[in-house]
Amino acid sequence: MITILASERVYNDGMKIIEDHVWCIDTPVISGQFTGTGDVCCALLLAWTAKEPNNLSAALEKVASTMFQLIKVTAEDSDDTIASKELKLIKSKKTIEAPNIIFQARRL
Repeated sequence: MITILASERVYNDGMKIIEDHVWCIDTPVISGQFTGTGDVCCALLLAWTAKEPNNLSAALEKVASTMFQLIKVTAEDSDDTIASKELKLIKSKKTIEAPNIIFQARRL
């Protein structure tokens, strides 16, 4: 199991802190070593938080779900070569653009 934690500070219109939120999302581990996971995860987090700036839980769900599906496709298509372990970005284009949400973030 992989657990991701994220936090956000919620402000009112006067920029006064209303509350802090901490979110958690769990995903199963897919065995293997894959190239590009850190770069893609960071890019997805940046993209989804920019697209949904006031909805960290939704961004986390999209990132975790996309990464899991992307790694799963790569694992299913890979063999013992290093090149086959590179994330299948082109094959996963639709998943990256509009991921099926398979993991739910929960507020701690």
